Amino acid sequence: MDLPGGVDEFLRALHDGQASGTLYLSGRGLFDLPRECGSLSNLRRIVMKDNQLKVLPVEVFRELCTVVSMDLSYNKFEEFPEGILPLTMLQHLDMSHYPLKLVSDVLCTLTR
Repeated sequence: MDLPGGVDEFLRALHDGQASGTLYLSGRGLFDLPRECGSLSNLRRIVMKDNQLKVLPVEVFRELCTVVSMDLSYNKFEEFPEGILPLTMLQHLDMSHYPLKLVSDVLCTLTR
């Protein structure tokens, strides 16, 4: 996987996220979300705005049960990113400023 900004900068962001509870990966030109993000067990907030993300893999979010806030604004999603569905504690989701063309029926099943 190509990590704009380099591997060291990405690893530093992971370390900071684990320590602070906030994973900040904004403006990094990411096309994919590295699976290593799923190993951060105490995350409460994820900020991934202003990237090139089109999909979010479910495998990454399966273990992130403590996330309550996520900012995905200014990405390239064309459909609702169903990869976030395992985030059962999610209370705030910013999906503004991207070309969403199709909203999934899955949204009707969300409880929060």
